[in-house]
Amino acid sequence: MDINSRVIIKGDINYNLISRLIRNKDIYGYINTSNSTGELEGDNTLLTEMLEKHNNNFFSKKQISLTKIKYIGDLKEFNIVKDKSQFRIKIYIKIYGLFQNSSFETIIKRYADKLEIYGWIKRTEDGYMDSKMEGPYDNIYNIINLISQGLPKTNIENIYLEYLENPNEFKKFEVIK
Repeated sequence: MDINSRVIIKGDINYNLISRLIRNKDIYGYINTSNSTGELEGDNTLLTEMLEKHNNNFFSKKQISLTKIKYIGDLKEFNIVKDKSQFRIKIYIKIYGLFQNSSFETIIKRYADKLEIYGWIKRTEDGYMDSKMEGPYDNIYNIINLISQGLPKTNIENIYLEYLENPNEFKKFEVIK
């Protein structure tokens, strides 16, 4: 059984080598050449093999590292891009975990306002958090990384992401009660 995971890749990336190592494998994501970081998603074994082959390549002294993150599911292809930072995107997020802190939504709203992210967040009757967010690509992923690292009195188990159409629907960020 394949076990998929999502990782952040960073370091001194050999873009040509990475492209060859990933070609024709079930690894998806992007690498941003403007800041030598990216995100990849795929089978744990394939990701580990790719890292080892990159870092042990005789012709490349460049080294990268992979850091697992908790959300998976929205990467469908592999690209090397110059800069994704200002692309506007809209996503649906379902956050699973324990939220003992009743101010979780308020903290997320504060960060969303600071990062110019619009949309909403609400606690469901089933005990998870539902949210729709839209804004600049980097800002959306900054807030997702903040959520995945956890806030005080929270234990995030998983984050489900889904890209949505029409990234200009909202005018502000709200906490829905």
